[in-house]
Amino acid sequence: SIMESIRSAVYSEDVELQFQGHHGLWELSCHDANHLYMHSPLFGALHAGLSSSEQRIQSVSAATIWKLAECIDTVQRMPVGVLVPLLLKGLLAELHTEPTDAMSQEAAKAAAEKAFKSGSMMFAERILSKVSRQQSGLEDDEEEDQDAAREQNAARSVAGTGYSIGEQKSWMAGAVLACTSTDVGLSVFHKSGVAFRLLPFLEAPISESPAELKATVTALLMQAATYSPP
Repeated sequence: SIMESIRSAVYSEDVELQFQGHHGLWELSCHDANHLYMHSPLFGALHAGLSSSEQRIQSVSAATIWKLAECIDTVQRMPVGVLVPLLLKGLLAELHTEPTDAMSQEAAKAAAEKAFKSGSMMFAERILSKVSRQQSGLEDDEEEDQDAAREQNAARSVAGTGYSIGEQKSWMAGAVLACTSTDVGLSVFHKSGVAFRLLPFLEAPISESPAELKATVTALLMQAATYSPP
């Protein structure tokens, strides 16, 4: 079944297959009728996605949670108590400079090549359609320092999703806000004590913190200010 194929992909040891699986899960989440078929195993996959070292997988998982949590019947079944802390961790992770177009193009080409090798022709073509098909000189470098590794991770995320890092941060924030529609989600958010750490998003330039992210953070701060413990 489609659900089994997606679950198999998200738990694969191959990062490209994981990303494909999480992207497929997001596509399913966009249609409320599919939510009936999503249960604990797939919700567990979202936890795994948020825990991934790949930023693109974290981001797509956050986008999926946002879509699911906007449906009140679905969010009541979700393990928001464990998802919200991971979403906040991703949201508050150090902001990086947006990768250049060249870096994103190189990352997209490398990801597409890996997808081709694994037999995922259609997905490889979808990756390449998001950027120009120029030649890439990207090679694996085992001695890459941590800063360079983070930059490449960000570049893969921009190339894979087609959205800036700031826009992907808004998915994290949107998912947290949607989860606070439940008592558990709101309580976990309040107890995290991160409200003041969200303020820099309001002060950051629009290039780093898009309008949607600022608006969502404002809504979260209002939640924190008006929350009354039971």
